[in-house]
Amino acid sequence: MINFKQKLKLYSLQKKLCLIKAMASHLKVSELQKQLTRIDPVLQDCIVSSKRHRRGDTKFTYLAVKKGIKSHVINALKQMNIDVLKEKPVYRQENRIKTINNAKLCSLNINHLYGKKEDLEILLKVEKPTVLCLQETWKKSTGIGRLEKYMVVETPAIGKNKPGLMTLVRKGGAIRCSKKGNDDNILQTVVEIKTSTGWTKILVINVYVPQERELKQLTLVNVINLLNVEKNKRCYKEIIVMGDMNVKDSTLKEKLVAGGLNPLINYNRVSGTRILSNGSVSKRRIDTIFRVLIQDSEKITISRRWSVGDHLLLRRKIILPSPIADDTFTYNRKKMENPLVEERLSNLLNSKIFTIEELPRVLKEVCISTKIYEKVKAPKGMPIRWRHVNVYKRFRHATKRVLIKRSEANVQMYTMLKKKVEETRVKVRRERAKLWAFKGVNLYKSNRSRDFWKWLKGCSNTSV
Repeated sequence: MINFKQKLKLYSLQKKLCLIKAMASHLKVSELQKQLTRIDPVLQDCIVSSKRHRRGDTKFTYLAVKKGIKSHVINALKQMNIDVLKEKPVYRQENRIKTINNAKLCSLNINHLYGKKEDLEILLKVEKPTVLCLQETWKKSTGIGRLEKYMVVETPAIGKNKPGLMTLVRKGGAIRCSKKGNDDNILQTVVEIKTSTGWTKILVINVYVPQERELKQLTLVNVINLLNVEKNKRCYKEIIVMGDMNVKDSTLKEKLVAGGLNPLINYNRVSGTRILSNGSVSKRRIDTIFRVLIQDSEKITISRRWSVGDHLLLRRKIILPSPIADDTFTYNRKKMENPLVEERLSNLLNSKIFTIEELPRVLKEVCISTKIYEKVKAPKGMPIRWRHVNVYKRFRHATKRVLIKRSEANVQMYTMLKKKVEETRVKVRRERAKLWAFKGVNLYKSNRSRDFWKWLKGCSNTSV
């Protein structure tokens, strides 16, 4: 026997019935059905199934009725002075994830993390960065206790000239991260941020360049080589470098240009980024945040608000891809469905002679002249692909196969091939359905069956 929950599952799958919560636990279902029929004869045998439910002091009855008569049943229940409980809106899990349009990046040489956890928490609550890179943490082991709303990726400071690096990434359904690489002075973190156009993958490189000459040169060379390798891979939408370089911004710029990179490094202040022992700020700007793949005019903000370490906090914002309206070409569906426009298109194509290689270009030009393919406001960053009128994917591939050996192509050949494809498509579908229904053979898995391509041999041998 199928119980009530299993019945409701079947009904919800069939999408034929709906549930109504009625405060009618004092009535039997048969009596309720009689009273509904008296009010409106259309509601005769309208209740398919029912079940009484009790939640604390509240008692109500689930009524499973057809979707088409739901409003009639609710109106009849109100006439009987029976209250109907409102259903809570159901939100999909996908809609709960909010999208992010821009990311806030921060970098700080904290100079020993020990005893500064409370200051770090206050900084995170006030600044609310998407990604925060810390240098010189000097932690002997991984793990920092609990940081609210932030994921921690770090390298421990074990050994000489290994001060330790840490990257904090804000938690949330729209952000996820993972660690990459094993270098002690270069911490790579892959950050994925959900934007309105999909998931955007960003590589964040947290760098600390030691002060010793040999290690300084070696670390800078490793950073430049890593950036060139990741740039050529083209796996990320953006590569961002943050950290303490221990060299002037002008010297760093020269070395990056010599290594084949040309990022923009602009600051909002002329002063430096390091605090001296007497409390004044040095003139050297040794901390930096720059982008590798995209150049923008956003300046690096040097903030004097925080005194957590012996360096000043750096801030920078990056704008992620968003669907901003832009004038681009796209096809007009209403005009494509108009038969008069299709006739005009065929007449224009008849007057032209072209090869199979020139076919897409000619069709595009003709569609622009007939205003089928026109400039409209479309979301920027979304893929807009041009397709010719009433042509589906198989037809385009089949047409190319048949006409590839021919020197010329005209509209009559085009129409004949399209007609043959449609006839063969219907025929093959019927044969597949028969085999599946009567013999249990499923041919739908193979899209390139022999029956479908039989007409190709005949078309390639016939002349138009």
